[in-house]
This record gives sequence, structure tokens and C-alpha cells, in this order.
Amino acid sequence: MKKEGRQGYVRGTGLTKIIKDKKQKEKIAKHCDFFSEFWESSDDPEYTLIELSINEIEYLKPNEINVCKFKI
Repeated sequence: MKKEGRQGYVRGTGLTKIIKDKKQKEKIAKHCDFFSEFWESSDDPEYTLIELSINEIEYLKPNEINVCKFKI
């Protein structure tokens, strides 16, 4: 039975950096099944690979009021 009420969430904070290494971009592109639906190649200027280093997570379980937060 589906509970009615508040929805939960998960949030992460951290630092990002743009990956410009061609070999790494190509490797990720080859492992992405839907890559060709959006980009022509890993050299496509519209393709940007971003690395996210998360340092904190915050979450709230559905129908609860206490937010949980922890650092990684």
C-alpha cells in the first residue's frame, strides 16, 4: 500500500572539475549506451565530462521530519 504524505530526498555537496583528458572522455563515452543519441564523438564540443567529488550527503526519508547528514 502506498503511503501518502511527504516525499524524501537525497542531496550531495562537493567539488566538481571538468575532465579534459581525451582518453578518459573516450573511455567513458564507449561505456555509455546512449552516448550516440546525444553526441557524435568524444571530441564533440557539446560533450563535457564532469567529475564530482562528494564530501557531504543529506537525506530525508519519506514521511519523516528528521534530516540526516553525514560527511564523507
